[in-house]
Amino acid sequence: MCDICSMILIKELRIRRGLSQNQLGRLVGVTGSAISAIERGYTKEPRWRLVTAIAKELRVGARTLFATEKYAVGSRRGKGAV
Repeated sequence: MCDICSMILIKELRIRRGLSQNQLGRLVGVTGSAISAIERGYTKEPRWRLVTAIAKELRVGARTLFATEKYAVGSRRGKGAV
């Protein structure tokens, strides 16, 4: 999955859950602006903690959202990366 696909997927799942960017942000401990930045691709490599928190709230696996080399299974960079 490409980065642009990840951004689109997050937005689509958020909307399906009936959440605004601000609501999702509050649920995961960031601002709505941070969620917006992720959805628009301005945050290229969110911290793994944030990825997992977003995935939990969107009810999907974290690797579903960001299926890139950075977070790939077995990747040394996949845990606690920037």
